[in-house]
Amino acid sequence: MVVTQGKGTQVMNHHFKWISKLVLALASIVSTQSFAKDLTVFDVRKTLPLSEKERVYQDYYINGGSEDGLKPGMLATVTRRMTLYDTYQNKSAGDLKVAVGRLKIIHVQKGISVARLHSLFSRTNRPVLDYDYIMVGDQIDMGSLSMDRGR
Repeated sequence: MVVTQGKGTQVMNHHFKWISKLVLALASIVSTQSFAKDLTVFDVRKTLPLSEKERVYQDYYINGGSEDGLKPGMLATVTRRMTLYDTYQNKSAGDLKVAVGRLKIIHVQKGISVARLHSLFSRTNRPVLDYDYIMVGDQIDMGSLSMDRGR
């Protein structure tokens, strides 16, 4: 038995290939976004000055590196998740994400980055935090990454 393909079959095959490529592309985008890991500050260390004139450096260690798109010279906003509880209704009110400050990345390798404080945000128009500085557990807002122009 010999089967021949007409123009209609060829057009359907072309559309099927195009649609399957589109579906695969969309699936890869969705899976990358849904499984993107949260980058957080996992350690904070600072130098111990031996004189008053010696500069103190404070380094923030981040659990992500070059594979996450981080590069030296990038600025990143750091946010803190605050879990709120409504005592009046006796239930969780949800989580509040509050921007704390910005870090400048100074060293990047696979899996780990090191950053230094660039600026802290004023609390004037932001919710009150228990601690007004960047600390272990704070998250890196990947959507805020930008290169420092004054590098």
